[in-house]
Amino acid sequence: MSINRGARADLTIIKWVFGDPGKDGHCPADGGDAFWSPSLSVPPRSVGCLAYRFEHRAVRYPSAASFLLGLPPVAGAAIAVNHAHIKPERVWPRDGLRLMHPDDTPHLEPIPVHAVGPAFPLETLQREEGRAHALIEAATRHVPRTALRSLDAISRRWLAKQDSVHLPEIDAIAARLRRPGAYFLSVNYEWGCTCRVAPAPDHRSARLVRVLDWRTPGLGRHVVAARVAGAAGPFVTLTWPGYTGVLQGNAPGRFAAALNQAPMRKPLGRFYLDWAVNRARVWRMPHLTPAHLLREVFETARDFAEARRMLSERPISTPSIFSLAGVKPYETAIIERSETEARVHDGSNVTANHWQAPGWRGHPRGRDSIGRARQMHGVVPELDPRLAWLSPPILNENTRLVMIADAREGRLVAQGFEEMHAATAPLVLAA
Repeated sequence: MSINRGARADLTIIKWVFGDPGKDGHCPADGGDAFWSPSLSVPPRSVGCLAYRFEHRAVRYPSAASFLLGLPPVAGAAIAVNHAHIKPERVWPRDGLRLMHPDDTPHLEPIPVHAVGPAFPLETLQREEGRAHALIEAATRHVPRTALRSLDAISRRWLAKQDSVHLPEIDAIAARLRRPGAYFLSVNYEWGCTCRVAPAPDHRSARLVRVLDWRTPGLGRHVVAARVAGAAGPFVTLTWPGYTGVLQGNAPGRFAAALNQAPMRKPLGRFYLDWAVNRARVWRMPHLTPAHLLREVFETARDFAEARRMLSERPISTPSIFSLAGVKPYETAIIERSETEARVHDGSNVTANHWQAPGWRGHPRGRDSIGRARQMHGVVPELDPRLAWLSPPILNENTRLVMIADAREGRLVAQGFEEMHAATAPLVLAA
């Protein structure tokens, strides 16, 4: 509050509002004194909705003394009234209500959802180009532009050598972005993940729990959900504008699947030397990338059995681990892959970034791969957006995305993360 020359007072009123969600369990969003919590569905009897708004008023008083004595302002003398928009807020349990200062209250944006066609990488880029530039900037800020152009040239030659069906698409994306990095980032894989495939708690379906870790900041904040019209049926992929592969998704009525990075081979026994040798091996491979294979599976596989066969038999450029959950409770599998071989672990299971197959050896990826897998064994695959089970070591400074998917029900829960904190509002999608 401030007072000017004893005649005008500028007031800021903080208005707290607490109410009940609607019958659907959501907080309202009608733009008045209401408030909302995007995509978060909760039992209406156990919670209330909390929000605040600012009212900025400038009013005229007869004198400074009248203001200080609490006398009313001059009738009809309001100079201006500005109502700030209602700030979206979470749903608070009634028994745990905590009023926070507005500046301390998190404002989480929803994950954008776009209905797109088969050319979803370019379509998402056209709709969310700002996110794409922010991600490329974060991923390449320490790479000189000359080096990035060289990596782009090598990556494009490799895609051309394998006669990639995605090369024209990546060409179009690179032309639209008009900056180096599009080719290299389309074939670059440096992440850690933790997954679980298991029957749903009611044993009526199979579910996939997926946590994606990646060093690049911003991936959690800028994730988008693409509802893709695929040839074998629609599917949802949690992706990034202009990204041509698929790392995780849910195909209602067919299956849910995710891709983990596999351990790195140990040809020399020294990590950085092994990395260089393995990278050179990738450039010599004529096969499609694992993320492009998973995209093809979502686009063309009609059911769990066909997806399992494709993920087990198709040659790929890089060792990988696929998690797959169908529509029946027993349709679950972890598929560990080399370029041309597969070890399939059917049934309820977990995976992180180390091998389960006897005799397969390599450097585990990410932080505490074995610890993450051990903890994931205890996760109940509930479609609960509160993610109460998410904690270290599964949750770590590189965690960018959490997804729980049920293909039989056609439902998906997801949330983006940055620096071990939620970066988006929870997303709940239904077929």
